[in-house]
Formats: sequence, C-alpha cells, structure tokens
Amino acid sequence: MTDLERTSRGAYTEEAGTPSHAPSAARTARLASGGDEGVVAREASKGVDVSLQFLKPPVAGENILFNIIITNNDAAPKVLKKHVNAQNKEYNRNPTATIWEAHDDVKIGPNETVTAKHEISFKEYMQKEATEDSLVNLAVVIEDVKSQQRVLASEEFNIRSPTLNIQIQNESVIINAPQAATVSFVNPFNTAVSGELIVSGSGLLEKAQMRVTIQPRETMRKPVNFTPKMTGYKMLSASLVLTNPPTVLHGFTTINVQ
Repeated sequence: MTDLERTSRGAYTEEAGTPSHAPSAARTARLASGGDEGVVAREASKGVDVSLQFLKPPVAGENILFNIIITNNDAAPKVLKKHVNAQNKEYNRNPTATIWEAHDDVKIGPNETVTAKHEISFKEYMQKEATEDSLVNLAVVIEDVKSQQRVLASEEFNIRSPTLNIQIQNESVIINAPQAATVSFVNPFNTAVSGELIVSGSGLLEKAQMRVTIQPRETMRKPVNFTPKMTGYKMLSASLVLTNPPTVLHGFTTINVQ
C-alpha cells in the first residue's frame, strides 16, 4: 500500500505500476549496498535526496508503516522512478528472500519535498518467509529518468516475535513435591490464532501438550502441573506452534529445585 503527500510547493502525481525496466529484487539489494555503478549515496547527491522513516517500531502481528521522503534540490521539475523492497537478511550476510516490493513513478516539482507512505501488511510478510526475530533489509532506490542518476537509502530492522511467559506458583520448589506453573500469552494479532502448546523440562516434566485457540488481544493462561524428580537448576520451556499464522513462539524459566 502506498500514498503520496506534498510537503512543499509544486505539483506532484504518482502513477502505480511496475515499469518494464524496474530493477530486480536482487539488484535493488545490491544498489542498497552500493554494489552497482551509477549509484550515489543520498548525502552526496546534489539533485535528489531520499530517506526512510518508520512511523512505529516493527512488531510481529502488526503492519509495518514507513515513509519515503524525496527532495528535489534542483530548480527544475523531475520525473523519478521509485523502487523499494524488503528482504530477509542473515546476520553479516547479503539479503536473501524478498518479502515485499513496490515500483512507482513520481513527478516532483522544483525544490519540492514529497512523502510517499507505504504499508507492508502482516499477511504479506508472514507469507513471504519473514522468520521469527528475522533481520529485514528495507531499501529504496530513486532514479532520475532524464539523467539516470540513482540515489538510495536503506535501513535494517528486526520483526520481533511475541514470547510466552511462564510463572511458577511457589517460589520454593522441592524435589518430589507437586508444583504448578502458568503459561500465559497475549495474542497481538488482529485475528484469532490456534495451535498446540507444548511444555517440557528435563527433571521436571516429560511433556504436556494441549490445543489452544486465542482471540485477538485475548490473554491465554494455561496451568501446568509437574513434580520435580531431580535437584539443581532446571529449565521449564514452552512453545506454541501456531497454524495461522505459521510460526512458533517460545518462552522459558529457570527453576532451582531443592
């Protein structure tokens, strides 16, 4: 989703569509890292400047909202091509799978600044391999049609997945004495989610499994009973395997069994 706002004098239009010569997702990623000739960093440009601005921190379950701010520093109007995409990225490596992209034409007046609003929906990035706590590279390349000069801006961000919370009923945990824990989770998604909750812990609990369905913004609280069989520090872990959206959420707590 995209929208365009004028923030200074001059006319503007935005024409939707994908130009036939739009760069591929892989090439956009190379442009963002300065890997192609003809690209200049935004601070070095005398003709056009571009920058990215997030409207709020990206969180799993919510749409990602951001602005692309384009400034024409020349006293003449320009026709520009805007190429923007978001890609999964492995730490210390190049971007991999593209999770979203958009290509638009922009007409900008002399000495004018325009703001293009974009929105990456939760459905879009969850269906395109945006993995748990994944690092995402967001890049935009602005091309001057007449001079073919290109300027770029890029940002890296994490899509943070929500976690499960585990609380132990008694502070003092004694070996061979029945204990109780509560696994809780607040559904941040705009739709109901369902899946399987699995709780386990070596020396504490072999495995407890249960099916759950959680409505939007609802808080799930599931009690789990266990009897410690070994002393020392033990870890009680929980995982929630969701089918819609297809993701796995985790949580754990450490228990000192006396």
